[in-house]
Amino acid sequence: MRHLSGKLVEDVSAASAAYLWNILPEIAKLPSVEGFERLCEHFRTAFLAYFDGLEGWRLPEFSDN
Repeated sequence: MRHLSGKLVEDVSAASAAYLWNILPEIAKLPSVEGFERLCEHFRTAFLAYFDGLEGWRLPEFSDN
């Protein structure tokens, strides 16, 4: 379980950081209170993804369509 948890942390962190990097310029344009709320929501979502991953969710397989 420890290895799975470590890999999950890496995967969620990498995806979260990549997405944040892409939306950060948009967040920086917002009023400070709204920008802070967007950042909080981003980190909340990352934690939820991690905890969901611990419960064993898996992404569906990609189709050829």
